[in-house]
Amino acid sequence: MSYYGGGGGGGGGDRGGYDGGSRKRPGEHGHYDDRRGGDRGGGGDRGGGGRYGGGDRGGGRFSGGGGRFGGRGGRGGGRGPPRPQELQVRANYFRCDIRDDLKYYQYTVQICDARRKKEVDKDGNAVLDENGRKIFTGFEVSKFNGNARALVDEKEGLQTLRRRILGKMRVKLQKDLGRDADIAYDGGVNVYGNQKLVFDTSEKEIQEKVAEEGHGIYGPTDPGGEQGSSSTNPLAKNTTRTYGKFFVVVKPTCDEEDEDSDRIKNKWFQVLLVETAVIEVSKILSSPRSSTADFETVRQCLDVVNKTTLTKTLTCFGKSPRQFYFPERDQQGLCGRSLNHYWRGKSNNAPFIGLTENTRICSNGKVFTMSDVCLKYLLKDKYPNNEPIPVLDPDNRTIAGVRVRDFNSPIPLDDREKMELAIKGLTMKVEYLKKPHSADLLKRLRAKGISEQRIESFRKEVRKNVTMKKDFSKEDKELQVRIKWGADDPAIHSFTSEPRRREGEDQENVPPPVTYTVYSYFQEKYGIRLKYPKMPMICTGKGRGRVYEWFPVELLFQSFGKMRNTNETQQVQDVLKFYDEFSGINIVRKVEELTNNPQIQEHQKKFSQ
Repeated sequence: MSYYGGGGGGGGGDRGGYDGGSRKRPGEHGHYDDRRGGDRGGGGDRGGGGRYGGGDRGGGRFSGGGGRFGGRGGRGGGRGPPRPQELQVRANYFRCDIRDDLKYYQYTVQICDARRKKEVDKDGNAVLDENGRKIFTGFEVSKFNGNARALVDEKEGLQTLRRRILGKMRVKLQKDLGRDADIAYDGGVNVYGNQKLVFDTSEKEIQEKVAEEGHGIYGPTDPGGEQGSSSTNPLAKNTTRTYGKFFVVVKPTCDEEDEDSDRIKNKWFQVLLVETAVIEVSKILSSPRSSTADFETVRQCLDVVNKTTLTKTLTCFGKSPRQFYFPERDQQGLCGRSLNHYWRGKSNNAPFIGLTENTRICSNGKVFTMSDVCLKYLLKDKYPNNEPIPVLDPDNRTIAGVRVRDFNSPIPLDDREKMELAIKGLTMKVEYLKKPHSADLLKRLRAKGISEQRIESFRKEVRKNVTMKKDFSKEDKELQVRIKWGADDPAIHSFTSEPRRREGEDQENVPPPVTYTVYSYFQEKYGIRLKYPKMPMICTGKGRGRVYEWFPVELLFQSFGKMRNTNETQQVQDVLKFYDEFSGINIVRKVEELTNNPQIQEHQKKFSQ
């Protein structure tokens, strides 16, 4: 029995139902057209129809007799309350207005490592300018074994980098094409632009360019072989389409506005775009000849555009994010009474409120966004007093939340597996201060006009958003570990440092190689005496000079990121309290409050222009 429509002559006829007709034809009704029942439902002469209507001789909900499905019933009961003709429903579906001439350009994208090309003389030596600096003439793709070094899509850590690269490219396009130029990225190989982003060129030139990058050539000249046939390569399906190449520079491990971003070295990347389609959104939605595949293409495009606008303001994780979280500064005002205590106390994690959004297209071509509230426990990077959160916490006597009995003795064997798993789940920041600059270096820096504050910042060494990784520099697989249980024991870890040899220096005066532990290295090179040399150290992967780096755990600080194992009793109870507080119509009001964020509205409006 329908709640919103009654039956025909008997109980529940064929025209009742949620959308004003269960026999709805394509294009006749949307998701929320009429909330009325059928035109022959309800209080029939003998029927026992709708939820509200009663019959003369039986059957309504409020009448005396009638079987479950209507029927004659007895002569009991009078008419029930009048059946409403319209019923207002408040839901988390929001109508999207589509401009009449709206279209998007679809591209496939490939991102590769790049570098600046140095100008060299006939002997192959770098040419220097009057200040002794190298002269660069352009850019080129970094290659490994003769092939371009492309970013791997499957690695989650690289998804943030890819979005950061395309975000920087967006800024470049806005300078070249105007403030309204914008792009959306789906996390894989597709990019959508609200303007034509690449230049037109001849078929021959395109083929040469595509072949140069090792993507194959389409047509009779397709060489196949190691380059692969372009029939299976999305970047060379049709080389007569427009093609463009862009070079952008970003911070590889953090955003440019992040704290200490000036201590992170820039890196260049090449963005290769090939146009694959022009999606005329308005025509497809309004045309009666549009196929299901056409509608799905438009839906995917609009969904990517909508989610990209959210990534400009909110935080997300993963390749194709579905949940977007508001900044930490806004959380205390959003989380309600049930979760507010997380933002007052000294906790290293907190529940973050965000949005989930999905695009839906009705059979009549109307577009809606389905929005909902999401909640997830995330790791914070600072306490409320703006103090960084150390991985090794001497006050609480823990490392990554695992209790430590004695900081002056190695970690017991029974606790090592649990501690390794806890550190493995963290995203971290390495930070320490090197010893003061020498008088000679200070003099040279000041002579260049560098401020004292800037000179002091040179002492700070930072690695942003690192995770624990295996050290693959060892051939023996048993030695390819990610954590070692002491920083001062040469039997656990030691390395040899070769002294730097200057050109023309007498080889007899060069000091011999020195063997260090991590503890002795930090003490001699940086003037840092570790407080807890018996505590573990972790490998963070390859650093400067393509060498695997090891850092004592006391130099690590927690970064903002996802949290594992969030099913503790207290956490579950707090989440249930939140949804109790915002249940029913209150959750719809909460969704409206979140989606009406001025920054989100501005980005969405801009992309649709």
